[in-house]
Amino acid sequence: MNLIMEMTPLDRQQLVDASLHFMRAIGNIYGSDRAMEMWNTIADTVNPDLKGWTFEAMLLGRMSETIVITALPRYPPDKVGVIKAIRTYDRRNLGLKEAKDMYESLADSRATPITLEVTHGRTPAARTELMKLGCVGIGI
Repeated sequence: MNLIMEMTPLDRQQLVDASLHFMRAIGNIYGSDRAMEMWNTIADTVNPDLKGWTFEAMLLGRMSETIVITALPRYPPDKVGVIKAIRTYDRRNLGLKEAKDMYESLADSRATPITLEVTHGRTPAARTELMKLGCVGIGI
Protein backbone atom coordinates (compact mmCIF):
# COMPACT_ATOMS: atom_id res chain seq x y z
CA MET A 1 0.00 0.00 0.00
CA ASN A 2 1.39 3.38 -0.99
CA LEU A 3 0.09 6.62 0.51
CA ILE A 4 1.07 8.93 -2.38
CA MET A 5 -1.10 12.03 -2.46
CA GLU A 6 -0.89 15.68 -3.41
CA MET A 7 0.84 17.73 -0.74
CA THR A 8 1.77 21.32 -0.21
CA PRO A 9 5.41 22.34 0.22
CA LEU A 10 4.68 22.81 3.95
CA ASP A 11 3.23 19.28 4.18
CA ARG A 12 6.31 17.93 2.43
CA GLN A 13 8.66 19.80 4.80
CA GLN A 14 6.75 18.57 7.85
CA LEU A 15 6.95 15.00 6.57
CA VAL A 16 10.69 15.30 5.93
CA ASP A 17 11.32 16.89 9.34
CA ALA A 18 9.32 14.20 11.13
CA SER A 19 11.20 11.52 9.19
CA LEU A 20 14.56 12.96 10.19
CA HIS A 21 13.62 13.19 13.85
CA PHE A 22 12.13 9.70 13.89
CA MET A 23 15.09 8.08 12.18
CA ARG A 24 17.54 9.85 14.47
CA ALA A 25 15.66 8.47 17.49
CA ILE A 26 15.49 4.95 16.05
CA GLY A 27 19.20 5.05 15.20
CA ASN A 28 20.11 6.25 18.69
CA ILE A 29 18.07 3.53 20.36
CA TYR A 30 18.34 0.52 18.04
CA GLY A 31 21.41 1.29 15.95
CA SER A 32 21.91 2.41 12.37
CA ASP A 33 21.32 -0.99 10.73
CA ARG A 34 17.86 -1.34 12.29
CA ALA A 35 17.10 2.31 11.53
CA MET A 36 17.93 1.82 7.82
CA GLU A 37 15.83 -1.35 7.66
CA MET A 38 12.83 0.48 9.17
CA TRP A 39 13.46 3.57 7.03
CA ASN A 40 13.31 1.59 3.78
CA THR A 41 10.00 0.02 4.75
CA ILE A 42 8.44 3.27 5.95
CA ALA A 43 9.60 5.45 3.05
CA ASP A 44 8.51 2.91 0.44
CA THR A 45 5.08 2.70 2.08
CA VAL A 46 4.50 6.42 2.56
CA ASN A 47 6.00 7.84 -0.64
CA PRO A 48 9.02 6.61 -2.63
CA ASP A 49 10.10 10.25 -3.12
CA LEU A 50 10.42 10.65 0.65
CA LYS A 51 13.85 9.00 0.58
CA GLY A 52 15.19 11.58 -1.87
CA TRP A 53 13.58 14.53 -0.11
CA THR A 54 14.97 13.43 3.24
CA PHE A 55 18.44 12.78 1.84
CA GLU A 56 18.44 16.24 0.26
CA ALA A 57 17.38 17.83 3.57
CA MET A 58 20.19 15.99 5.37
CA LEU A 59 22.78 17.12 2.84
CA LEU A 60 21.64 20.73 2.86
CA GLY A 61 21.01 20.96 6.61
CA ARG A 62 17.33 21.82 6.20
CA MET A 63 16.08 20.18 9.34
CA SER A 64 13.58 22.08 11.45
CA GLU A 65 13.10 21.88 15.16
CA THR A 66 9.99 22.57 17.18
CA ILE A 67 9.40 24.88 20.13
CA VAL A 68 6.01 24.80 21.82
CA ILE A 69 5.06 27.93 23.74
CA THR A 70 2.48 27.11 26.38
CA ALA A 71 2.19 30.43 28.23
CA LEU A 72 3.20 34.07 28.27
CA PRO A 73 4.87 35.64 31.30
CA ARG A 74 2.73 36.63 34.29
CA TYR A 75 3.95 40.21 34.21
CA PRO A 76 2.72 42.30 31.27
CA PRO A 77 4.21 40.54 28.24
CA ASP A 78 6.12 42.37 25.54
CA LYS A 79 3.46 41.79 22.89
CA VAL A 80 5.48 43.34 20.07
CA GLY A 81 8.63 41.45 21.11
CA VAL A 82 6.86 38.08 21.22
CA ILE A 83 5.17 38.63 17.85
CA LYS A 84 8.49 39.72 16.36
CA ALA A 85 10.21 36.60 17.75
CA ILE A 86 7.48 34.36 16.32
CA ARG A 87 7.96 35.93 12.89
CA THR A 88 11.75 35.89 13.13
CA TYR A 89 12.24 32.28 14.17
CA ASP A 90 9.35 30.37 12.62
CA ARG A 91 10.59 29.01 9.29
CA ARG A 92 7.14 29.24 7.70
CA ASN A 93 7.64 32.98 7.01
CA LEU A 94 4.52 33.99 8.89
CA GLY A 95 2.87 37.29 8.15
CA LEU A 96 2.11 39.85 10.83
CA LYS A 97 -1.54 38.75 11.11
CA GLU A 98 -0.61 35.07 11.46
CA ALA A 99 1.97 35.81 14.15
CA LYS A 100 -0.45 38.13 15.96
CA ASP A 101 -3.15 35.43 15.87
CA MET A 102 -0.68 32.94 17.39
CA TYR A 103 0.15 35.45 20.12
CA GLU A 104 -3.54 36.09 20.79
CA SER A 105 -4.18 32.35 21.20
CA LEU A 106 -1.60 32.41 24.01
CA ALA A 107 -2.96 35.61 25.55
CA ASP A 108 -6.51 34.22 25.57
CA SER A 109 -7.80 33.05 28.96
CA ARG A 110 -7.69 29.45 27.69
CA ALA A 111 -4.08 29.86 26.48
CA THR A 112 -3.88 27.54 23.51
CA PRO A 113 -0.24 26.45 23.05
CA ILE A 114 1.46 27.42 19.80
CA THR A 115 4.15 25.55 17.91
CA LEU A 116 7.05 27.29 16.21
CA GLU A 117 8.89 25.40 13.51
CA VAL A 118 12.43 26.69 13.87
CA THR A 119 15.07 26.09 11.22
CA HIS A 120 17.89 23.86 12.44
CA GLY A 121 20.72 25.96 13.77
CA ARG A 122 18.51 28.85 14.89
CA THR A 123 16.93 27.00 17.79
CA PRO A 124 19.41 28.20 20.47
CA ALA A 125 18.85 31.84 19.48
CA ALA A 126 15.07 31.33 19.44
CA ARG A 127 15.15 29.72 22.89
CA THR A 128 17.26 32.54 24.31
CA GLU A 129 15.03 35.28 22.95
CA LEU A 130 11.80 33.57 24.01
CA MET A 131 13.19 33.00 27.51
CA LYS A 132 14.18 36.67 27.76
CA LEU A 133 10.63 37.57 26.77
CA GLY A 134 9.35 35.34 29.59
CA CYS A 135 7.63 32.74 27.42
CA VAL A 136 7.12 29.31 28.94
CA GLY A 137 7.05 26.07 27.02
CA ILE A 138 8.60 22.87 25.72
CA GLY A 139 12.03 23.27 24.19
CA ILE A 140 12.55 26.70 25.73
